[in-house]
Amino acid sequence: MLNLNQKNILITGASSGIGKVTAIELAKMGANVFLAGRSKDKHEAVIRELHAVNPHGNFTYLPLELANLDSVRTCAQQFLDLNQPLHILINNAGVYGEKGITQQGFEMHFGVNHLGHFLLTLLLLDLIKASAPSRILNIASGAHRYATQWDWNALQMSTKSMTTMTEYGVSKLSNILFTTELAEQLKDNGVLCLAIHPGIVKTDIWRHLPGAAQSLMNIAPILTPSEGAKNTLYGVTECPALEHGQFLTNCQREIPSPLGQDRLLAKELWQRSLEWTGLNTTSV
Repeated sequence: MLNLNQKNILITGASSGIGKVTAIELAKMGANVFLAGRSKDKHEAVIRELHAVNPHGNFTYLPLELANLDSVRTCAQQFLDLNQPLHILINNAGVYGEKGITQQGFEMHFGVNHLGHFLLTLLLLDLIKASAPSRILNIASGAHRYATQWDWNALQMSTKSMTTMTEYGVSKLSNILFTTELAEQLKDNGVLCLAIHPGIVKTDIWRHLPGAAQSLMNIAPILTPSEGAKNTLYGVTECPALEHGQFLTNCQREIPSPLGQDRLLAKELWQRSLEWTGLNTTSV
């Protein structure tokens, strides 16, 4: 098990749900936790809980709006300005059911769940490599299987589907494809890259579901945030290096959908994401 004492960990979306539970457990293990997200009040309330379980820990809030790439750049720079190592990055935040487009004109789910995290990761990547052995976890989902086809044009249009599950599936598929290509480029850098499916977990991400569907969440076999966080924590502390680039479910390797195994699609998504985020490098 990886020793997290005094290790620096940045996690997005830790104000509630899986992210909050993950942050608390990491604090118990002695890690310094940096929480990046939209609500200062909610994240500072979590920080108070972290101090309760680890009074001597270093816990910091960083403003981050993943739907705005300018905010992502500011957040990354704020962390870089601290002149501290970054041992683990957990791209945990996500949206479901929020229709529309991001500040820069991308479909909301794709823009937040993939593109914002893509930019954040690459802006911090030199630091993560310098802090090796280190880890990058992208919280994906089995819902990537709802993405049965790929439409580049739809990524720069407002959300179309009624339930938004199609767009959510595409964004989670993007998490897996990003992990695949990132792992390929980092195979000799001491950075372990993983895509994690936490399970179907009852969290605030489902708050936009219609009333009938909300009722089903109360009777279906849904995991608690604590149960879902076990998968993330496994990726942080126990997952061996041989799982580099893999998609994990229930703390073990799972084969993604056919699209999730498409290496050419992964490479093209990488290249287009570089262009869309204004990064001018083709490799890391």
